[in-house]
Amino acid sequence: MRKPVNPFLGVLCLALLTLFSNQVSAQMEVLEKDHEISRKARKGYLGQIVVDDANQQFDLIYVLKSTNSKVIVEHYFYDANLNLIKKEKEEDEIEKVKKKYKWFKFKGETYETKSLYVRTNLKGEMVFREKIIRYKWSWLRGGYAKRVIMGNKVKPKDESTGNRYMFRGGFYENDPEGYINVVAGVKDGRDMIKSYLNYQIIQADGNVNITKKVDINFETAKAPILSTPLEDEDPETLDDKPRDWVVVFAPFGGAGFGKVEGDPKTYTFCRFTSTGDLVEKYDFTVPVAGWRLLGAFQKDGEVYLYGPGIDKNKNSNEIFKGPLIENTSNDDPDEKGGLLGGFKGIGGEATQVTQEQIDARLDEMKYSNFQVGKLSKGKLEFIDAPSIDDINKKNIKPEGQKREVEFDGKRFITTGIGILSNHHVFVHGQDFKLDRIGGNKGSRLYKGLFMLQFGADGKFIGNYGVELDRKKGLGMFSSGLTPDQFPANSDVYESPDGKKIYWMITMCKAIDKDTDIDTDYNFFAGTRTTTVSTTYTPLYTIQYGVIDAATKKASDFKVLGEDENRKYYLMPDKNVLRLGKYLIYLSETLKGDKVLLSRFDLTK
Repeated sequence: MRKPVNPFLGVLCLALLTLFSNQVSAQMEVLEKDHEISRKARKGYLGQIVVDDANQQFDLIYVLKSTNSKVIVEHYFYDANLNLIKKEKEEDEIEKVKKKYKWFKFKGETYETKSLYVRTNLKGEMVFREKIIRYKWSWLRGGYAKRVIMGNKVKPKDESTGNRYMFRGGFYENDPEGYINVVAGVKDGRDMIKSYLNYQIIQADGNVNITKKVDINFETAKAPILSTPLEDEDPETLDDKPRDWVVVFAPFGGAGFGKVEGDPKTYTFCRFTSTGDLVEKYDFTVPVAGWRLLGAFQKDGEVYLYGPGIDKNKNSNEIFKGPLIENTSNDDPDEKGGLLGGFKGIGGEATQVTQEQIDARLDEMKYSNFQVGKLSKGKLEFIDAPSIDDINKKNIKPEGQKREVEFDGKRFITTGIGILSNHHVFVHGQDFKLDRIGGNKGSRLYKGLFMLQFGADGKFIGNYGVELDRKKGLGMFSSGLTPDQFPANSDVYESPDGKKIYWMITMCKAIDKDTDIDTDYNFFAGTRTTTVSTTYTPLYTIQYGVIDAATKKASDFKVLGEDENRKYYLMPDKNVLRLGKYLIYLSETLKGDKVLLSRFDLTK
């Protein structure tokens, strides 16, 4: 139930957005204009969108195919009415461009760094393995493709005592800088319980030098259940902008722990810089002991934790009957498939389990609550854990939708979290079921969406459930690939006066099929070889509606782009901007020769 990767294409052909008070009373004003893009810009990429609120303008900056010495950039300037004001072209030395545009992360056509990957062996001990990361630049995508090559393995020991480190998960990788931070339990001889009381945050570089250690000690046994970079609203990748690192520890216990077994509801929050320095460490009490934490989100200096829970007065490990976070940083699919779904591992070991495999197990559990907490300035500000029954007592369906989308606490994912200016919290998620009879048996089929709203005081307000309209796209191909195999993403925006909340859902509406036929003729052998390759690409659209902030009523949800003849698709990465009272989406044709600008007036 992790947050999925953002879709790279989306159908976007705008229609009218219905607003309401108690009944439908007005329509949202939409303006659309398309513009041509140069042939050279099509072979490059959209590097940045620059918004100028003061002058009510915005600039699309395309980076054209360039060289290692000089970079060519094209600017397209538009006003708030989507008119092209001017077009400019500049060419400059690459170092000057990097200084001028901080978002331009070009480091050469190719380069490589050396780092480490961490895993556990059969004894649960931490093992480092060297890795080389090779990067290759693409002028079409505006980013680097990564290739990881594994090297020798090393078993680190504490220099002073010779004790081995135990590893149960928890790491932070910075491949471009060539280091890894790891949560390591310090084993005292044969006494493994000590490794649940004493931890060290170890930073190691690509040469397996331990460059930093930070002690984390507990009076009762605890183990990490969440290890994640801190999420925020900035779309930059972790490689381009390292975030702080959050690790949450939960009580660990059971047979043999005796006096070191603590209160199952006393969790510990730790926040580190991206380089492994401890910023915060404090305990907080949770209503539901079995908390499956799915993420940590930061806004305005406050951290929000969220995820489903199982309300039992036991330790986290006893409730979930297994780990909640992976014990390897290796995501090489060639090494998957070992014992109990773990990795085959190095030397035939089968102890490594990925987050994907853990989530597949946890997704099948039945959850009793959904828990959301806010932490700020070294303390817990609030936490609420409404039960599944309490959530469904406050279900809200859009006007025109026949049935409510109930949240049953089983087989669902969360797709993100949003915080509005009034500090209300919105957790987005989606139900799924397993394909039993279709072309891809065992795959997930994503269904209705839910959005849980919590107030500024943390109290649960309501569950907005929406059915997705994509029946036209189901069963399109004999391969069995259908739009409901792709999860949807949600964003919420608010009107300037705070009275309306706009729920924009990016969903897969159709699948594009592209067949490439390549013929190779061997003159000497007199043979002809024909290779046929087919690529299926999900195409995305927007399903949208409006929530009245005061009455909590939701409008009827509509789908943008009902006209299938209009071939504009949401741009791959940068596709939306906020200009004053306007929300503007960016779409393009499949060839990339035209861009469609679509403006929503959030005050209407």
